[in-house]
Amino acid sequence: MSAELWLEGVILEFKDNTPCNRAIIRRVMTNKVIIADILNGKTYELELEQLNHRNNESLITFLANSQSLGDLTFIDLTEKEQRETNRKYRYIKGLLAANITKITLKSASSIIAEVSKELGEKPPHWQSVRGWYKCYEDAEIECGGYILGIV
Repeated sequence: MSAELWLEGVILEFKDNTPCNRAIIRRVMTNKVIIADILNGKTYELELEQLNHRNNESLITFLANSQSLGDLTFIDLTEKEQRETNRKYRYIKGLLAANITKITLKSASSIIAEVSKELGEKPPHWQSVRGWYKCYEDAEIECGGYILGIV
């Protein structure tokens, strides 16, 4: 396998859930690839040789890339990933409804508290919500509103 297989933006599924279930390739370097877990955003740095070996052993499935399968859609996500995407999007919708575009502790804390009460959960940290909002904005610019980035 060559390095051309590992492209930024490609969605991978790890059959053995190691290091995670599904991830997006964030950065490809000479000998390493940085991936981000779609569910929680945690990043991993993996050796290119290790990825090639795991791919040869059919432990990796390519779910979406520009060369073969097109874009990953919401329906392609697992039920758990869909629930998590919807949960995060509820916070973003609350901010959008309040016309809050600069997410700070002061500007967003009341909206975050309100949405968390509606969802019956502990409020997430305002900086987490700011990260979700940034992913949403970036995805909207790049994909015309596609919100996969907040998964």
